[in-house]
Amino acid sequence: MIPILVSLISGVVAWFLIIKGGCNDEALHAAASAYASVAVTMLGFMMAMLAILVTIADRRLIRNMAKTGHYDRLIHQMYWSSAYFGVATLGALLSLFMTGQWLTVGMAIDSGLVTGACYLVICVGRKLRTILRIINPTSNIPID
Repeated sequence: MIPILVSLISGVVAWFLIIKGGCNDEALHAAASAYASVAVTMLGFMMAMLAILVTIADRRLIRNMAKTGHYDRLIHQMYWSSAYFGVATLGALLSLFMTGQWLTVGMAIDSGLVTGACYLVICVGRKLRTILRIINPTSNIPID
């Protein structure tokens, strides 16, 4: 629920900033290109994180997390983040072919999607950092 709220607020703020700033189509196309690059790169990182979790699934910690439901919630958040980045990539690519008001709307929506996906990545990253710190206690990764 919070990622959706973050996305909506970010999209509305982006909408007003784009309209108030009077961004031209060229600037918005450049932003759409950057969004597409960032979103597809982050989608690749999410797939890599999923692969890492699968490879350490035989660890006792992961088995215990699966028993308590924490592992399923983590995987669920990773899938949602990947979906956000996937949809943001498609939206940014479509925005590259839009002009005028459609481009403004597309970029506002895409801003919301990218922000929501980044929020989810931060949540997932915190959990993964804690897991990796517990698995390898000699590392210098701080646990908050």
